[in-house]
Parts: sequence; structure tokens; C-alpha cells
Amino acid sequence: MAEVNLVICMAGYNTRFHDVGFDIPKYLLPWNHATIIFDILENFGDVQQTILVANKRDIYFKEQLLLAIKPLGLNENNILYIGDTKGQAHTAEIGVAQLKHSELPTFIHNADTVVSGRNLSMISNLLNHYDAYIDVFVGNSPKYSYVRAYEDTVLEIVEKKQISPYASSGLYGFSSANLYTQFYNKCIQQSEELYISNVLQTMIASSKKVFMNGLGNSQDTIVLGSPQEYGIEMARQTLGAR
Repeated sequence: MAEVNLVICMAGYNTRFHDVGFDIPKYLLPWNHATIIFDILENFGDVQQTILVANKRDIYFKEQLLLAIKPLGLNENNILYIGDTKGQAHTAEIGVAQLKHSELPTFIHNADTVVSGRNLSMISNLLNHYDAYIDVFVGNSPKYSYVRAYEDTVLEIVEKKQISPYASSGLYGFSSANLYTQFYNKCIQQSEELYISNVLQTMIASSKKVFMNGLGNSQDTIVLGSPQEYGIEMARQTLGAR
């Protein structure tokens, strides 16, 4: 078991999927013979504590979510239903506040990107020497956040502006849950919608050390955030199975 915390942010509005006829939360959509949320969690392996932060309007689908996570040893104690928030950073903070061991390295991820080849135990060892971690892949969409780095040290992270080829996958690590909360509170008044990138940029401006992963052949990043992306990846999966 990895001695880390994991918070999954899944409390978004789901508007894009709902508008094109999907009537279940996207994290419960079929994927890789199971569901998106199952594959996301399975790739991370067993961790000290997992908190799934979902919107209370999705509570109708609670039994389906419980069925999806049961094979991973998770249950309703791992699910937190909340109201609307100021953004992903706020959602994450609500989940972080529920952690029993706030001194442990803490990872935050979204519920629509499947990442593989990331070893949370190995990353958490590096967090003994760094304050935070940003997981990246090569991206080209204007809707991603991007980092500028020198070697593996992150110098800047911005939303929706391509300042380098390195896009955030949505997986972030902090040396402790307490550190995330400390810097979340520092930037809470900055904007109406709070991104985790705002928290990280505040850390960088405060001379905290943030690193990013190297891009290895064993790593894969599959973004399923929009109906178009989900459709394309489902088609690829179907063709690959033939």
C-alpha cells in the first residue's frame, strides 16, 4: 500500500455530456470493460485513503458508483457528496479536509483523465525533497493548463495558454495535505473560479519547489473530458480490440 492520500474531484456540472444526451455522470461511463472511475483508481493502486468528491445532484447514481468502486475495496465511506463549488481547487480542499492523515503526501486528480505508468509511491519519495508535483504529457489543446520548466523544475503554470508542449494531466501531488490547504487559503480571493494551477502558481511565487515528471514510454494519458474526446477514444479502444 502506498502511504499517500488520493482525492478525486468529480463534482463538475457535466454540462457538455448532458447536453448531447448522456444521462449518467461521465465518471460512470463505460471504459476498458468497466467504468472511467474504476480504471482511474485501478491505475493508482492501493493507497492509504481515497476520497471521491462528487456533486450531490449525482447522488441518484450512488449505487452505480458503489458497484464501480467495490472491486477496489472502496465503499460509501470513501464518497463525499457536496454542493457546487468555486472550482476544482475548492472541490479538492473540501476533500482534503476529510483526510485522516493530513501529514501524508497527497495527490489530487480529476475524474475524466486516465493516467497509467505513474507510481505514487515513487513520486511521494521525491516529495521528501520537493513541495509539489505536476504530472504532464505532451498536449496541444487550448483548454489544458501548461507548465514552463527548467529540466524537471516547474517555473510557471498557467491555465488555457500554451507556454510549452507540457500540459497538465490533472494529477497533482503535494508533500502534505496541510501544505495544499495552506496555499489554497493564500489564493482563495484571487478569482471567482479557482484552479489547482492557481494554488501551485502561488507556491512557485513563494519559492516552493515544484517538479514535473519525465515523459517515459511506460506512461499513457487518455483525456476523456468532452463527448468528442470520449467518442474518439472509445472508437480507438474498439478498433484495438479487433
